[in-house]
Amino acid sequence: MNDLPLELIQSLNHKKENHAFRSLKTFEGVDFFSNDYLGFAREAVIHEKALEHFQSFSNNLNGSTGSRLLSGNHLAYEQLEQTLCETFEVEAALVYNSGFSANIGWISAILQKNDLVLYDALCHASIRDGLKMSPAKSYKFRHNDLSDLRNKYEQLKGCKNIYLITESVFSVDGDLAPLDELKAFCDANEIRMIVDCAHSSGIYSHDYKQYFLSIVTFGKSYGVHGASLLCRQKTKDYLINHSRSLIYTTALDPFSVLKIKAAIELSRSEKAAILRSKLLNGISYFLKTAEELNLMPNLLKSTSAIQGIKCKDNAQAIDLQNHLQQHKFALAAIRYPTVAKGEERIRVVLHAINTEDEIKRLLETIHSYFQSQA
Repeated sequence: MNDLPLELIQSLNHKKENHAFRSLKTFEGVDFFSNDYLGFAREAVIHEKALEHFQSFSNNLNGSTGSRLLSGNHLAYEQLEQTLCETFEVEAALVYNSGFSANIGWISAILQKNDLVLYDALCHASIRDGLKMSPAKSYKFRHNDLSDLRNKYEQLKGCKNIYLITESVFSVDGDLAPLDELKAFCDANEIRMIVDCAHSSGIYSHDYKQYFLSIVTFGKSYGVHGASLLCRQKTKDYLINHSRSLIYTTALDPFSVLKIKAAIELSRSEKAAILRSKLLNGISYFLKTAEELNLMPNLLKSTSAIQGIKCKDNAQAIDLQNHLQQHKFALAAIRYPTVAKGEERIRVVLHAINTEDEIKRLLETIHSYFQSQA
């Protein structure tokens, strides 16, 4: 009985029939799809500085050798979490192996049976999976819709502990949450607010200490790997004692942790400020050129580095993806069921390292594609 069950094989066949089958591939061409917004993944200084510290480090092992509660909590972790507290001006930081493990870790640990959670409908899969693991009652409100949020709250309020979860920049649509308005609502109703800043940290500034908890990830703007929760010390203490995705997993190795620290330090430099400015200028140029080419009706509404080219279905999304890859642009289609039917798109990610010529050629290629489809 080593074969995959028949019903699972049928599920795969169904995906193939509906242009939803996924496979692991490598892509070549101009990068318009990675989350390396500032180009930090290409910065040799991060590796060099981490290596310099690693070679002088007393615990320069290849691996962490255990979980953080056993042998894996090496000195590099303590140094990194202190750096995170100083950089983000918070009381405590707790590093996890990834943003996914951070989200399922805090949600499954903190949210209790009689708690109420209100979350944005477009929150990341890691948040929704964490909520499935929690006994708390959770309800989504329409994306960035404060009116629907208020209505849901009025219908459901009464729980002792209420939490609101949102993202700062949404990972698929690229639009920004109305954080100030959401915070005012939470303050007025004694709601604890959690913000996943995976796609904004390192680009936009935040007052992290005003939230009950924030999530920053290091595999995007910082160009390395891992994530951290930013919170109060008592919250950190509770998670160390109850967060299963922290307690029962092998910790990051010392060199990986030192790379995170080097990336955070680079993010505070003048060079990083210049890269952030280049990224924001690139976003403006993208939108300006799209408007000149009459492509705005084909774009999702976004002012961030994440842009979306609307497609009518999975088949068109795959066709446009292949067309762009043939023209040496590295992009990927976002298809149903990752997004709802009718909301398929090409996810375009802009970077500080993308030139205006690359952006213009990309948009001209997209424009010619849609003209050929008319």
